[in-house]
Amino acid sequence: MSRLSTLAPGRLWEALLARPVPTGVNAALAWTGLGLGVLAAVVVPLPVVPVAKFFVVLAFACFGPGAALLAHVRLGDAVAAWAMTLVLSLSLFALGAAVMVWTANWHPYPELLGYAVVAVLSSTAAFAPALAGRAGLPDGPTAGPLPRQRDRRRGVFYEPADTTRVLPRIPAQRPVAADLRPEERPAERTAVIPRIGPGDVESTQVIKPGVPAAGAGRLAREPVLFQPPAGRPPDLTRWIPRIREPIRETVAEPAPVRQRTGEPWILRLVSVVFGPAFLVSSVLYWTAAVRMSSAAKVGDYGLLQAMHPYFYVALGLCVFGFLVEIARGARRTWLLAGYVVVLILILHATVPSLVYEPEYAWTYKHIGVIELFKARGGIVNVTDIYQAWPTFFATVAQLSAVSGLGTLRIAAWAPVFFDALDCLPLFAIVRSLTDDRRLPYLTVLIFSCLNWVAQDYLSPQAFTYVLALGAVLIMLRWLRRVPGPISVWPRWLARLWKWLHTGLAEVPYVSRRAERAALFTLYVVYLLVVISHQLSPYLVALSATGLVALGLVKSWRIVPILLGISVVYLLPHYDVVDHYGLFNGLNIFSTFLHGTQGVAPDAVGTAGRALSVKLVQILSVLMWGLSALTVLTSRERLGPVAVPATLAFAPFAVMFGQGYGGEAIYRVYLFSVPWCAYLLGTLALRLRRIPRPVGVVGATALLTAAALVSIQGAHGQLTFDRFSRTEVEASRYAYLHLPRDAVLIAPAGNFPAKLTATYGDLDANGDPQNLLNSLPTDRSTITSDDMAAVDSFAQGYRAPAYVILTHSMIAYGHYFGYWRDGMLENLNAAMAKSPDWKVFYQAPDAVVYQYVGG
Repeated sequence: MSRLSTLAPGRLWEALLARPVPTGVNAALAWTGLGLGVLAAVVVPLPVVPVAKFFVVLAFACFGPGAALLAHVRLGDAVAAWAMTLVLSLSLFALGAAVMVWTANWHPYPELLGYAVVAVLSSTAAFAPALAGRAGLPDGPTAGPLPRQRDRRRGVFYEPADTTRVLPRIPAQRPVAADLRPEERPAERTAVIPRIGPGDVESTQVIKPGVPAAGAGRLAREPVLFQPPAGRPPDLTRWIPRIREPIRETVAEPAPVRQRTGEPWILRLVSVVFGPAFLVSSVLYWTAAVRMSSAAKVGDYGLLQAMHPYFYVALGLCVFGFLVEIARGARRTWLLAGYVVVLILILHATVPSLVYEPEYAWTYKHIGVIELFKARGGIVNVTDIYQAWPTFFATVAQLSAVSGLGTLRIAAWAPVFFDALDCLPLFAIVRSLTDDRRLPYLTVLIFSCLNWVAQDYLSPQAFTYVLALGAVLIMLRWLRRVPGPISVWPRWLARLWKWLHTGLAEVPYVSRRAERAALFTLYVVYLLVVISHQLSPYLVALSATGLVALGLVKSWRIVPILLGISVVYLLPHYDVVDHYGLFNGLNIFSTFLHGTQGVAPDAVGTAGRALSVKLVQILSVLMWGLSALTVLTSRERLGPVAVPATLAFAPFAVMFGQGYGGEAIYRVYLFSVPWCAYLLGTLALRLRRIPRPVGVVGATALLTAAALVSIQGAHGQLTFDRFSRTEVEASRYAYLHLPRDAVLIAPAGNFPAKLTATYGDLDANGDPQNLLNSLPTDRSTITSDDMAAVDSFAQGYRAPAYVILTHSMIAYGHYFGYWRDGMLENLNAAMAKSPDWKVFYQAPDAVVYQYVGG
């Protein structure tokens, strides 16, 4: 044992030195892990403003652990490497937070410090070969004798990467030349063979390499062709098609070939002269629109009703400038990325810029669980569905605890953060499916314009959505099935697989070792999805099932393992989800047509509500319909759209097993929209007969309209989805000062409920009891009989009873038509005069009454 312990450090050092020297992406990942690890460990104890601490810790949570780990792995594609860094970092950081609350061992900073130390050590170890003086190899596709290929530059086109193939130098001692005569053995040099067209392949021959010429780039003598001896089996390592052209020995520089681009001069002028100006103007117009708008002007039509006209100009300029760059071949990637960032700000940063408190009533229920974990450091009530799936809440609690930033501030800006995060793995996925450099950018933009379901607030769904995209990335980048001979039973399945593989883009080579690592990573990421959210795991499993069943992803073991992980975690928590009715089946069309925006079937509501419902329904139908049309028109060459089509329509299957409280249709749309965006982008790029200037203008109008509809769907209810500071303070006061086991009553649940750590001390786990059925809905007046019904409702709980009334409840009832206008104001006046009720807390927009009757 002593000898082993003595040799272990030396062997570890030798193993580290044997690793490749980090270059390119790996070096950047190592520096990222090292820098973020040091910053996270040092900044938190310092007297720095909470916002600065939060951004440092958040950056470490998003990229630190994953960068330190993946710095030792050469993933090849830079975008995929950074996307996996994000997904893996979030998974590892969240797993640590979940373990803390499960074990009730709550030590946020020591746990963060442990992660930071490991990240620093791992990142430093990645530099061990470089510190020892080893030379590094070029990283990525630029390695080897072939220079970097460029598509075009100032009208000069270079040959694409697939035009030439570079053969590595073949030493004479290699077995490939063992059965050739000495004079026929390959020369020890690198030969570049011209591209072979279909007409150039007449027969299979063996080429005897020519005599090396004196100058680089000169032609060698003509290749000598001879037939192989009779009966010799084909040796694929040295048999290539006959080539009519001579061999070039070396290529020192890429050969420019001037071609006419056919690019409309108007597009080139607009892009070159005004491209960056459109981006800057969009930012300036949006900033001016926010400064000139006021949330006080929000009415029945939501956010758009209150926005200055500059807002629409900013959105249109952003989309137009982006599409101009796409029409010119997506050359300036930095400009395209800038447009995507600005679009996310326009769509998701407008509301938090106008409204100080977080949007949506259900956000505050999540805030309460986060505050609970911060205060008590563990799970208190195992029957609470949020505490049964604690991972996301524990993660945010740790971020808030170590930085000192309040959870309300984090929640207000969460949509911007999550929507930006979604773009990276989605972009990496599309890059792995297509060679068209325009399609990844276009998919991200269309996805942002179509995503109206507003599941990006501070919630487990928003968190697991990023991880779900990461799981899909792993399957499509490292677990794809390579097109080739198919031998599966039954035969109709083999024919289906062959049809789906027709025209499929080249699948990157992945070794068995890399496949095993990808499978393990997939299971880790999926485990984090399972312990974070109730519905998302099944949507991911359905997508994986579709990909495996259609032969697009290999390893059938994926499906039972994913489902097994979900079931193992679900079984001990089934009573919790069953209590909330999350696994009730439902009628798809009923939910889609009547459940949009959660309105009751017998409610009339406002014209703004009716408009919002119809617009998002039309947008959804058009999205799915055009996506199906794209697949239908690709039936002769289905490979390029097989994967996105499967992912776009597989989520519908979940609706037959899970109702998810009537919200399953929103989750189906959420998990379908990225792949529909891919299909719509593919359809748009196929319309080559439309003149590009006309196409840009038309696409700008369509995407701008789609983005406005998405804003209407997400923020059309802003009249009651926003809360004043006094409403939030009234709710906080009630949850902090109501006696234990007291019952909180409200005419509607639309107020900042359960936002403190003490929400579980109240009756019904802090959920407000709905008073709506005890109030008149056909008149606005409140009679003595109505007050008697309210008193009877309070007495029925046999516990201290309190009623809360807020301004947002008034807007909520008006929007959905649950009661006549003025009824809630009259109820407030009647309770103020009643001897059975007294004011417990009062603010300009909220009041809390205590029942003191017999």
